[in-house]
Amino acid sequence: MRGFALLVGAALALGAGTMEASPAERIRASYGSVSASTVPIWITKEAGFFEKYGLDVELFFIEGGAKAMAALVAGDVPIAQLGGAHLSGRRMGRFGR
Repeated sequence: MRGFALLVGAALALGAGTMEASPAERIRASYGSVSASTVPIWITKEAGFFEKYGLDVELFFIEGGAKAMAALVAGDVPIAQLGGAHLSGRRMGRFGR
């Protein structure tokens, strides 16, 4: 019985070393200002937390909430840091459908 347990343990240890990491999922995210509100995004990026959880995040600047909202609505960026006025404006139909 002890020999069987050692054999199973060795097989598990060897098998764990052959697993390949899946490639990081690439995500584009925009921010609209260089201010205290975007500090958490940059800390997360610089500290490597996105990579730790399998994300390859490309951060880029889009000046103006209207442009960022247009990019979000068009599907050019799945994530955008926006102010509340632009989000409520979209809800009221001011930024396309």
